[in-house]
Amino acid sequence: EGAGKAEQMRLGKPPSNLADICDSKGGGGAMDDCEAYCGDSHCCAESNTQCVVVNSEVCMDYVGACEGRWADTAAVDARVQAEEVSVPTEDPTNLAEMCADLGNEECQDACQAALCCSPSDECVVKNPDECHAYVGVCQPLWDAFRLDSGPAESLRDTCDAEGGSTTEACLGGCREAVCCSQEFRCDLALKDKMVCGDYANAGCEEAWESLADQLP
Repeated sequence: EGAGKAEQMRLGKPPSNLADICDSKGGGGAMDDCEAYCGDSHCCAESNTQCVVVNSEVCMDYVGACEGRWADTAAVDARVQAEEVSVPTEDPTNLAEMCADLGNEECQDACQAALCCSPSDECVVKNPDECHAYVGVCQPLWDAFRLDSGPAESLRDTCDAEGGSTTEACLGGCREAVCCSQEFRCDLALKDKMVCGDYANAGCEEAWESLADQLP
C-alpha cells in the first residue's frame, strides 16, 4: 500500500567507473559527481519509502559506491520529516517535588509533554534549552512510555556475573525498565507491561532496588 503512494522514477545507468569516482581522494569535481549520482539514486535504498525506482535492476550498478551515502541521506530525511514540538517551560524545583513520586499523575503528564526531550526520530524539540529541567527527573518515565521490547539476551549473563546486580553494566541494562518495579510506582506509564517479566527473569529485580536509591 505504501509503495503504491510513493513517487515513481526511472533511473539511468551510472558511469562504469562510479566506484572509482566515489573513492577519489582528490575531492573537487570527482566528489561532486559522486554526490550527484548517489543523490539521484537514493530511491534505490531499501529504507526509502518516499520513492520507488521502476527499473530497479539498475540499482545494482549504484549499490557498491552509494549505499553508505544513501544511509546518510535517509538519516537526514528522517530528521527533516520528524515533527517539531515546543516543550512547556517548567520550574526544575517544582518538577522535582512533583516527581518525587513517579506515580503522580501530574508528574507523568508533565514528563509526557516533554517526551521529545528524549532522543527520538519521531520528533524534534524547537526549544531544547527547556529540556534541562526535565532530563534528570523524567528519564525513567520516558523509558516507560517507549518500552515495547524485552532486554538484550546478554543481560542475564551480565547480571549473573561477579558483582551481579550492583555492576554498572547490569544497572544500565535494567534502568530502562525501572517502572516495572513497585519501588517506583510508575507501572501505569508502561507502554507494554508484558515485557516486565523478561526484565525480571534477566535479574533486574535486585538492580531496581539499587536504582530506587538513585532517584531524585
